[in-house]
Amino acid sequence: MVYYLLRKKNVFLYLILFFIISCNTGTPTPENNNSILSNNNYLSMISLSSGTFYLNPDFNKDILEYSIQCTMNTVSFQAKTEDQKSYFEFRLNGNTWTILKSEVTKDLTVDSGLNKLEIKVTAENKSTKTYVVNINYTNYYLSDIEISNLKLANFFNKNNLNYYGDLSTDFITITATKEQDAKKVEYSLDDGNYLLLQSGIPSSEIKINVGNHLLKIKVTSIDDNYFKEYKFEFFGNQNVANLKTVGAQLFNNYIRGLFADAQYLYIADYDGLQIVDIIDIKNPKEVSKIKINGYPSYGITVKNNICLISRNINGASIFDTNKYAIDIIDVLDKTNPKIIRTIEGATYFKIININGEFLIYNNDVFYKFDTTKPTTANIEIFFSGKLPFYKYRDSLYSADQKNISVYKNNKITQIGADIGIMDLFAKDNFIFVTDQSQLQSIDITVPTKPVKKYLPLMEYLIKDTYGNYVYIADSIGRYFKIIDIRDPNNVKITKNFDNLGLPKYDRPSAVFVSDHNCFLAFENYGLYIFTDKD
Repeated sequence: MVYYLLRKKNVFLYLILFFIISCNTGTPTPENNNSILSNNNYLSMISLSSGTFYLNPDFNKDILEYSIQCTMNTVSFQAKTEDQKSYFEFRLNGNTWTILKSEVTKDLTVDSGLNKLEIKVTAENKSTKTYVVNINYTNYYLSDIEISNLKLANFFNKNNLNYYGDLSTDFITITATKEQDAKKVEYSLDDGNYLLLQSGIPSSEIKINVGNHLLKIKVTSIDDNYFKEYKFEFFGNQNVANLKTVGAQLFNNYIRGLFADAQYLYIADYDGLQIVDIIDIKNPKEVSKIKINGYPSYGITVKNNICLISRNINGASIFDTNKYAIDIIDVLDKTNPKIIRTIEGATYFKIININGEFLIYNNDVFYKFDTTKPTTANIEIFFSGKLPFYKYRDSLYSADQKNISVYKNNKITQIGADIGIMDLFAKDNFIFVTDQSQLQSIDITVPTKPVKKYLPLMEYLIKDTYGNYVYIADSIGRYFKIIDIRDPNNVKITKNFDNLGLPKYDRPSAVFVSDHNCFLAFENYGLYIFTDKD
C-alpha cells in the first residue's frame, strides 16, 4: 500500500500516512507536553517569629496548618519552596495575594486577636497547595508610666520590665497607660492584692512606709491569657530631719550585733541573744534571752522568724579559738527562742545586712541561706570576693586594700582607690570608700576614667546604710552623724548628734537602722536609740 502510494507520487496521501505512523510511535506533541512538568508544590521552610514565640508545631512540609502567639503587632515572615520551578504567594486576613521571592524576609503587621496568614505554593504544572498560619496577637504592654515623687534610675521602655527609683517623700501616685490593644492595667505594692488602675488617669495617693518596697504594674491581654509585670524597686526613707534620741541606756553586756524590724530588736552580746519589744520605742522591754556559748562577734540577722548569729566556739575572745559557728535560732515564739541547728567551720563567718538583705561571708566566699528551710538548707555559694562588701541594686562591690571589684551583668570592673579601704558603700555611679579617717568618692560613670575626691569631716568607724542615708559613728564615741547621699555629687551631713552624753569616750560596737528607728551600741555604755517618731 505504501509503496503504491509512493509510486503514484501522491504527496497528499503520503503526508497522511506519515502522520498516522508518527502517532503510533509515541513521539511527543504539544498536546501531551504537560506530563513532564513538575508537580512539586511543597514548601521546604516557613519561618515566623515574634519575640520569644515561634511556629507551633515545628515546620514539616506535610503539615499544612500552624499557629504562633505574638505580643507585638509585627511578625517577621520567611518561606522557601522545595522546587525552584515553583513559586509562592501569601495573603493576610483575606487581602490580595502577593508574590514573594523565596527566602526574602517580610514584616507583617497584624491586628489584635486572631490573624490568618495563607501561603499558596504553585508548582510548575500549575497545581497548588496552601499552608495556613494562625497568628494570635495579644498586646499586654505599657505604653507609658509616671510615678509621682519617684525618680527612676533609667528611662521607661515598654520592653524593659525592671526599674529602680529614688523616693523623695512618703507617698506616690501612679499614672499607667496601657497600649490600646491591652485589656487592663493593675498595681500591687509589696506583693499585696492587685488593684485596678484607670489607664492614663492618676491613682489616688498611696502611702509609702519606711523601708524597701516593690511596686508591680501588671498589664493583661484582651483574652486574659497573658500578662506582663513591670517591677519598680525603691526605698522609703526615714524622716531624718525629725530624728531625735530617746536616750535609752540599757543592756550593758558588751553588745556585738544588732538587728531590728518594726516591732522587735534582736541583740547579740557576750551572753547570747536578747529579744526586746520596741513597739513603744521610748520604753523598750526585754521579752526573752537565750544563752549561747562562745563569743558572738560577727553579725546577726533575722528573716522568716529565723535568727542567725555568728560566733566562735567556747572561746573568751576571737583570738582564743580556731573553730567558728552560725547558730540558727527559731524566734517565732519571741518569749521562747530555741536553737535548732548549728553550722560549724574552721574560719569565721560574718553576717552582712544591707537594706533588708543578708549574706554570709566565710573565707573569701559569700553565701546565701534559705531561712524557709532552716533545718535542712545548706549555705549556698553566691559569689567569691573580699571584705569589705556592698550590694547596691544589681551591682556587687568587693574591695581588697586599694582595689575595688564591681560585679554587674556578669562583668567585673576593677577600680583603684587612693586610700586603704576599710569600708565602702555605693550610690548611682559613685563608690564611697573610707580608711576610717577620711572618705573618698569615686565617680565611675566612665569606669576607665574614675574621678576621685575627698569629702571633709567624714571620719567613721562603723556605719549602716538605709535608703538614701548613711548612719555613721566615729571610733571613740564623739558623734553620730547621718549623711545624705541622694545627690552623690553633693554628699553632705544632714543630721549630727555631737554630744551623746557618755560618761567618757567609748568605742561603738554596732549600728543598725530599721523602720523609724536607729540603734547605736557601745562597748561599755549600752545602747542608744534614735527615732523619727513624735
